[in-house]
Amino acid sequence: MVETVLSVEGLSVSFGGVLAVDNVSFSLKRQELHCLIGPNGAGKSTFFKAISGVVRPSSGRVWINGYEATRLPA
Repeated sequence: MVETVLSVEGLSVSFGGVLAVDNVSFSLKRQELHCLIGPNGAGKSTFFKAISGVVRPSSGRVWINGYEATRLPA
């Protein structure tokens, strides 16, 4: 069985009414490679800041190695 190391469910981030990331969900298993591409201003950096805990998501959840990272203190 392949272990899920990162799971994102319904992640959204908004700043002052501007929706930067809208309802993103995916799972990343050990030894998988994913790519996130998009034009400038599409929310790529904001997405990575949200899953790493630098920015709090407006909604959704992030699990890292089975621990819910969105519930951890900043």
